[in-house]
Amino acid sequence: MKRISILVATLLAAGPALAVDLLAVYREATLQDAVYASAKAQYIAAQERLPQARALLLPNVIFGAGADYNDVDTEFENSSFVSGRRDFYDYNYGVTLTQPIYRKQNAVAYEQAKIQVRQAQTQFTVAAQDLMTRVAQ
Repeated sequence: MKRISILVATLLAAGPALAVDLLAVYREATLQDAVYASAKAQYIAAQERLPQARALLLPNVIFGAGADYNDVDTEFENSSFVSGRRDFYDYNYGVTLTQPIYRKQNAVAYEQAKIQVRQAQTQFTVAAQDLMTRVAQ
């Protein structure tokens, strides 16, 4: 009876220590496991598809500017025009805004991106659960 109570006390005392060690092992596994890292990288890459697809639905704004230096030398003989040399700068700028009214392929790409993100999130969750199972074993 005394041996059983010592064994039970030892197991109860060791329980929290084992849990902390298992948690530490799991944390280390999330940093070192190649399968988990691959699933995480695929999930991060899939998340980037959503803003890229959304960008196709937004307006496109283009701004352009320029400056030119002009050096003009003119010489007219027997004319009413004035001959001489002229130096001047020419500045130009412009803004162009383009908004497609409806492009079905862009709307479809956005919906596909949302689905791909959900799939990648599910695969990442499965990989995390698989890692937990492997660490526990």
